[in-house]
Amino acid sequence: MNENGREKKDGIFKRMREGLAKTRNAMSGTLDSVLGSFSRLDDEFFEELEEALIIADVGARGASGLIAAVKERAKAEKVKDADGVRTLLKQVLAERLEAGFMPDPMESAGQRVLLVVGINGVGKTTTIG
Repeated sequence: MNENGREKKDGIFKRMREGLAKTRNAMSGTLDSVLGSFSRLDDEFFEELEEALIIADVGARGASGLIAAVKERAKAEKVKDADGVRTLLKQVLAERLEAGFMPDPMESAGQRVLLVVGINGVGKTTTIG
């Protein structure tokens, strides 16, 4: 903090980068574990992948939508292995981020209350800030 009681900008951005890095590492580690554990793309595989996405703070609805899109593409493109699913998951996520898939709750009229939920240490406070 400086003499006015305010934190330096570098400190805020550094903490934000560190928090996001922690979330990214947790998410990629969990996904890597699931993708490396299965040899077949069956219902159990997709259930585990969906659970990993929920744990990674994608949310139940978001994870369900991602899994549905990945399953559909995997079937259409005849993907048979976890590496192919990883590629499809990246593509679907990138498309949704580029298209602004998630509406911004702050843009709609009226007051909003946001509930941010997640396990300790995943970067909730950093993200809110």
